[in-house]
Amino acid sequence: PSLDQQIGRGDNFSDTEGSHGLLASSDNSARWSAKLGELLVNIEMTLLKSPLGALQDTVIDAHHERAARESRDDVYRRASHWFNWLRAIDESDETRAHHLARGAVLPIDPETRFYIAVLLRLVQSFEEILGHGWRMDRSAIIQSRKDIVAFHRGDDARIRIYHEKVVLPFGEELGERDEGVKHFLARPGRLRPDITVVLERPNGERSGFVIEVKYTADMAHVATGFGEALLYRCEYRSDLLAMPKSAVVAPAGIPGLPRDGDEVIAVEWNKWPPRKTLKRLVSWLQEPALGAAS
Repeated sequence: PSLDQQIGRGDNFSDTEGSHGLLASSDNSARWSAKLGELLVNIEMTLLKSPLGALQDTVIDAHHERAARESRDDVYRRASHWFNWLRAIDESDETRAHHLARGAVLPIDPETRFYIAVLLRLVQSFEEILGHGWRMDRSAIIQSRKDIVAFHRGDDARIRIYHEKVVLPFGEELGERDEGVKHFLARPGRLRPDITVVLERPNGERSGFVIEVKYTADMAHVATGFGEALLYRCEYRSDLLAMPKSAVVAPAGIPGLPRDGDEVIAVEWNKWPPRKTLKRLVSWLQEPALGAAS
């Protein structure tokens, strides 16, 4: 059985609340995107090889739809089906997100789905605690993106969330690990946390919070992830001003709870993210800036 089946429905990341079913099913029949590229090529080739390719774009009416449905060529019937499907989901953000996810999220492996579930729940929880006065901007999880989500407040305070992107350190000076690898091994590789949260005060001062995700039931492997979170704390110490500074998240099996003085925490899925942790991070935005008069 898969890991998410082993740890039980109560801890099942496939049932993420409020995600419009983004990770809700592993049914292969739902993966409409699996052959999308092939079908699009077939449609394009049909248009190029037929008089239809010379037609100008126009508003689709009932006559066009009937002609496509009754065509002897299957590609027209497929195009008609897609047209009606897209028109139907365009009326609802929730339905559109659900169908997009069934094609785009479900085909990936369970480990990556867990990473995305951790990210989604973090975003949802921030949205819940920030409340009035904040607005949220989203972007897709694609290679060319920068932050995945950015929360903005009227006084220019910001919270940005990054997925698998090198964000820290904020300045040009590398951390001890990256500098040592560059000097001794002549390698440019940088640490790349799974998730990085950047808090920015109205005066521009920034602090980070780094998250390592481990999809495993092996506590030895989770302990390795905790060590990586400790490494992030040391590597980026000058840029991790809020508390806590880093975390490791795993599906299950972590009995301990975060304490007020913990700089590095470990959290299992059904307790992620700790609401108190998010409130402490957000409270850093309200504290006096460094160097301000007391």
